[in-house]
Amino acid sequence: MSRSSEHDSKQATNDLIQLLGQAHRNQIRPLACIPLAEIRKAFEPLSADYPPILSLKQAAALAGIAPSTLKRHVSEGLYKDCVSRRKPLRFWRDLFAQAVMKNKKNRPKSEAD
Repeated sequence: MSRSSEHDSKQATNDLIQLLGQAHRNQIRPLACIPLAEIRKAFEPLSADYPPILSLKQAAALAGIAPSTLKRHVSEGLYKDCVSRRKPLRFWRDLFAQAVMKNKKNRPKSEAD
């Protein structure tokens, strides 16, 4: 991957995170209500880093948590609609992103209340 495309990819990731955070803070609409088509469109520039089916490491990076924490969340029953329970764990990117936005465990303490 060239240096400029790597920078563009990181910038697109940061833009997506900022957009989702801004939508949550400003309550543009509840994050859990963002349609899958809109989530899919937001990931188009990031498809090289975040393909439609994510590995454990990719999903953990997307959620901003450690892979071991994500494994524990899966064993607790979180993300059951977006994970393949076989080994290795695989996550449906768009459903997982939607579930992460719904999950209060992944939000900072001030936003969870």
